[in-house]
Amino acid sequence: MQAAAIHYFSGTGNTYRAVTIVGETLKRAGYAVDMHRVSEFAAPPVKKYQLHVFAYPVYALDVPHIMLQYMRKMPRDSARAAVIAIFGDFKPEHVANGYEGNALARARKALRKKGYDVFFTDATGYPHSITIGLNPPMKEDQIAIRAISDKKVEAMADSIVRLRSSRRRESPLNPVYGIFGGLFRTIGRRSLGKLYVADAQCNGCGKCVRSCPAGAIALSRGRPRWSLDCEGCQRCINSCPSRAIQTSLVRLTGMLGLQVLSLITFIGLFFLPYASIFMDGTFGPFTVSGWWSGFILALAVWAVAVFLLNRYVLDGLIWLGERSGALRPIFHATFTRGYRRYLDPGFNPVEPLPQAPGSKRQ
Repeated sequence: MQAAAIHYFSGTGNTYRAVTIVGETLKRAGYAVDMHRVSEFAAPPVKKYQLHVFAYPVYALDVPHIMLQYMRKMPRDSARAAVIAIFGDFKPEHVANGYEGNALARARKALRKKGYDVFFTDATGYPHSITIGLNPPMKEDQIAIRAISDKKVEAMADSIVRLRSSRRRESPLNPVYGIFGGLFRTIGRRSLGKLYVADAQCNGCGKCVRSCPAGAIALSRGRPRWSLDCEGCQRCINSCPSRAIQTSLVRLTGMLGLQVLSLITFIGLFFLPYASIFMDGTFGPFTVSGWWSGFILALAVWAVAVFLLNRYVLDGLIWLGERSGALRPIFHATFTRGYRRYLDPGFNPVEPLPQAPGSKRQ
């Protein structure tokens, strides 16, 4: 009997739904199927498979950080591989109009570097769950979107079982999408967790901690606090049983305000008379001479300053405000309290304890 491995990362269950369909199709075709749920705590399997399926949601028109790292850790192999990307949609009529950007091309290249024969790539849309900033679809639209995309995934599964080569057309703008996706993996996703607040409905149950695939949430004095390891998967805000996790208006305003203020400061440092500080001089082991090297140095100083202010000043001050009884209503202000929440009905958001050798649980 041939063996197939399905490697999937799923923030709110859409990808899990898709790979469940693919897995059942493979089993009916006679494959022995192993499901590998990707998280910070799971290591790629060392077992040999004749067929691999990689599936994940699209984040910022690219592969999620956690999935790309997993692919890069896969053992070298020449086995056949299929890739499925899941993007978010708002209405049933938009299912065919969603876009995966650079998500398939990035994965295909990463797997080919490991020796895999990537014979199939495709994408489809399921109900979006970007609840941090957008209201998920209404219940009837969720049902309609899932029904349409389930049929498309069934067709994908049939092609994969038959080992039918098919590669979704890639855009000439993929290099641009790749830059955007790279910035999100490096910086953007880390900032998303710092926008969350647990409001007065939080009872400290810890489900968000147990559910986070990146291990980015810890309870502090009975309330969740997010680290910079956030994946941006939206699982915590959508799975909280008390609907207590919200997007903080204070945090959003503070973060945007700090970016603007720091940008003005950067312009002042570099383009005003103070620029001479960065144009010519020795800074430890670095010697700077000329406009371009001075610009790079000023940009580096600005980036480090923004990170430190965000991490150790702004976040700390807001955390104190969120804990203060008198100021708590102000710091709990949000626009997401009335938003719907979305998880696929068959998805369990709680991460299983790791089983693979070398895996970890923090």
